[in-house]
Formats: sequence, structure tokens, C-alpha cells
Amino acid sequence: MISEYLPSHQFQTRNSGRRRSEAYAKGQDFITGRELQKLKEQTKVISTGNNQLDDLLMIPEYRSYGIRLGETYEFYGASRSGKTQLMHQLAVTSQFPRKFGGPDKDMIFIDTEHSFSPARISQIAEAMRVRFNWQRETNEILSRIMITRCNTVNQLDQAVKVIDHLLAADEDRFGLLVVDSIASTFRAAYLGQSHLVERQQAINSLLNQLKNYALTYKIAVIITNQVVAQPEQVFGPALIHSGGHIIGHWATHRLQLRMNRANTRTIKIIDSPVYPEMETVVAITKQGISSVGEFTG
Repeated sequence: MISEYLPSHQFQTRNSGRRRSEAYAKGQDFITGRELQKLKEQTKVISTGNNQLDDLLMIPEYRSYGIRLGETYEFYGASRSGKTQLMHQLAVTSQFPRKFGGPDKDMIFIDTEHSFSPARISQIAEAMRVRFNWQRETNEILSRIMITRCNTVNQLDQAVKVIDHLLAADEDRFGLLVVDSIASTFRAAYLGQSHLVERQQAINSLLNQLKNYALTYKIAVIITNQVVAQPEQVFGPALIHSGGHIIGHWATHRLQLRMNRANTRTIKIIDSPVYPEMETVVAITKQGISSVGEFTG
């Protein structure tokens, strides 16, 4: 109950400062627009390690750029569009100290497609160490990434429940939770239109848990998603994200990745309450997600 619907002066008596903010995050109290603005300005961020992408995700009013902790993101695109590459890079940059644009926190990676690669993490980490003169060994970076592999919906559900205990045990330890990808296990478990309602209910339940983690533990939660064809579509996109409206309305920010020629990718903001519809072009290189022309390797 929202503080018995008391007048605003009584709100401040019962819940003040941080307690009011925490109560607001749980839907148990009111705060003013100015108080919310201050909370947003204080939100920690994760630099993507790429200036172009950080600029795309910049919010001047909050003086922030990159991935914001406490918020949810969906990155969707076709195979080889760069979703997993970007998730590997964020697994590294989430450990950046504040002077490099990061929260210096551990991260959790739920791998449903057997795509997590320690070798790729090492390549990106080494590039970041050189670029920023970052004095952190690659083995230490790898040791701060918690990974679980989920082959079925039941395994995914159990992993998400275990993560609740991990986050609660040390609320300041983790800054990022990645699910790569969200739809693959559900599509395999619920085949055909006859199971559509059951599948959507299961996805909705899981996504609600993930959003609750973002709000409660102030971590960024990112899901990657596949695309499906719309052969009957005459107007509008021929490819749309998997999971229907349940996934489409879940994330605070939704971004699409598209593969171009010459190893470049377009990343476009599709839906967000704060970002306009914009896009940028980046390159996938041995060093990670790079600005176009920045590396040739």
C-alpha cells in the first residue's frame, strides 16, 4: 500500500531521503519530479567502450552516457548482427573504474546459445587495457564474470531464481546482468500456435523477475533477442523481434542491430522514453566494437 495515501508532508515524516527513494522504486511511495531527476542524475553508467555508441546513448539532462544501471535494455537483430559481440564488450567495460566511465562492478552472463567466449573477452580486455592504460589483468577481468549456461526453459527459470540470491548476498557487487538470448529456449520449448499463450505467460513471468532485479538491486539488465520474418508484411519492417508484445513492451530502451557491408553494423534506437530515434554505425574488429575506421585489424 502506498503509505496509506497520506498527504505529502506525512510521506516525508515516514520515509525520508534514501528510504523514500527505495520505497518509490518498489511502488510504495510518492516522490516529486525534482527528486526523481536527482535520482536519475546520480544513476551510475557503463560506458560501452565506444565513443559513437556512448554518444548515441547520451542523456545531456542527466549528464550520462552509455548503459544506465537500474534500467532495462533489449538489443535485437538477425544472426551475426553483433549482439553477442556487444555483450562481451559490456562484460569487460562494466568493470571499468569510474574514471573510464564504468561502475567497477562484477557482472552475470546467462548464456542460452553457447556463445560466451573467454577468448573473445581476453581480446577485448587486452584492447581496453592498451587503449585506456588500464592496470587490470585479463584473468582478473574473467574472474569477475559469473556465467551460467541454460539449455532449457526450466534451467533458465532456475538460473534467474539463483541470481536473486547472488544479488541479495552483496547488493553492491554486481552492475550488469545479460541474457543472451531471451527467446531461443522458449521457441524450442513451445512449438506451434497451440502453445503461444503458455509461452507468452512464461516469458512474461521471467521478464517481470528480471525487471524487478533492475529496480531492486540497481543493476542494468540487458536481453538480446532474435528476429523473425513477416512474409505477409507489405508496409513496415520485414523482420521483427521475437516474443511479440510481451518482450516489445518490457525494456526501458530497445535497440536494433543490422549488419552492413565491410564488417560494420548499424545500431538504432527503436523505442525509448528519453532517446530520440537515432542510429550510429560501428565496426566489429579484433579489438571489439570499434568506431568505423578506428582499427583495421
